Amino acid sequence: MDPQNKKVSAPNGQILYKLQAPDGGWGYMVAGSSTIIMMVSLIPIAGFGLIFGKFLRELGDEAEGITWITGSYNTINSFTGLLAGVLLNKYSYRKVGFLGSILFIMGAVAVIFAKNLVQMVLFFGLLQGVGFGLLLPSMMSAFNAYFDKKMSLMMSATQTIVVIFNIAIPHLLTWCMETIGYRGTLIFIAACCGLCIPAVAVLQPVESHMKKLSITTINSVAIPVEEPLMEEHLKVTPHQKRSSVISIRDCITSVNIINEKDDSSSLDFHLLKSPKYLNITFGLGLAFIGDINFITIVPMILTNQGFTSQDIAFMLAVLFGCDLFSRILLTIVSYFITFRSRLLFLVTAALVAITRIAFALKNDYMWKLGVMGVLGFLRCFIMTPIPLVLAEEYPTKFSTAFSLSMVVGGFVILIMSMLMDFVMKYTGSDLFLCQILTLGYMLCVVCWTIELTCCKKSKKNERKK
Repeated sequence: MDPQNKKVSAPNGQILYKLQAPDGGWGYMVAGSSTIIMMVSLIPIAGFGLIFGKFLRELGDEAEGITWITGSYNTINSFTGLLAGVLLNKYSYRKVGFLGSILFIMGAVAVIFAKNLVQMVLFFGLLQGVGFGLLLPSMMSAFNAYFDKKMSLMMSATQTIVVIFNIAIPHLLTWCMETIGYRGTLIFIAACCGLCIPAVAVLQPVESHMKKLSITTINSVAIPVEEPLMEEHLKVTPHQKRSSVISIRDCITSVNIINEKDDSSSLDFHLLKSPKYLNITFGLGLAFIGDINFITIVPMILTNQGFTSQDIAFMLAVLFGCDLFSRILLTIVSYFITFRSRLLFLVTAALVAITRIAFALKNDYMWKLGVMGVLGFLRCFIMTPIPLVLAEEYPTKFSTAFSLSMVVGGFVILIMSMLMDFVMKYTGSDLFLCQILTLGYMLCVVCWTIELTCCKKSKKNERKK
């Protein structure tokens, strides 16, 4: 027998083994389910102005209505992350996902009968906001549980499909509005939201799909193990699915740590006391809101600079086209190369900040077109790694880390919204508003670079000792 594949036996002759994420199998069903949930949840947001614009104009104020409704939706689903974290540490991601699906569907159905702004805020902002706030962390927790080595590949593939669908949404909703009218379109959207139920049903507990692998040794050296590892059946929760590497002299083995404190019974608020965690989540939040808000305001900026509707439409088409191309590229590259998601995010954030500054330097059409293409290409490397960064840094506490990051993101949204409102009131410059968002990227780059540099120096000092 090859020494590297030698099985390690307990004194009573039982074989030790570890349980590993499926990285395929039923995991592909989970990835497909996640794709459906993301696409369905995207429809009302991506086409909000197209669907509700006329309705809100009839109520008296389209701009204020969109701000109130979408603002309440984004804020509420962010702060629902706290509730999601508590529930996910007591119940399975499928049960929490079912609750989120029911609320999301209820909100979609109720919106059909909404007649004023208050009802829109309650049904769309509150009900659907809470529903999606429970659905998203449930979906991401399942994704994290089922994938390890293929995490980046599957996340890239999933988001590529979502981006393609995002490009098609305006055309789909335009056809619906022309063919079946306003209420008919809302009924169609509610029916699409109903797909969340079968999608969540696919999110089976990962325990029944884990791979059982024998623990191996190198150079046939016996490994002293702690008593809990002599169990015939090792129990592994989704929070503990990642393996830890233990090195004893010239022998290396991978084992699941089952004797550490289980974090599944309560939400670990200690993460909020960690400077590293807060630095990571604030950086992710700043980049996320910087991207979403830029996409929202860039048509207004370009219009004020004298570009025609056709020019702006083509620039946006180039941006989303380059975004799609980069996601396909990332999916292919992820199949062959493994890389640190946080470093990818950091480098991209720096490049986005530089490109955003370049965006303001010239008003030439070809210059703007080129810059928009570059921003579209880089967008993929900001949006795709967001959940991967947390899975990479906190693999055994992903549900808690992701849920609390939504709460931190909610605070970032509130702070940035107030700052943007202040800037618009006292400067009246939408271009300056754009650079406030760029400042968020720069702040993320500076803070992350300082932290990673300090950690690197600290590790070097520990090795010297």
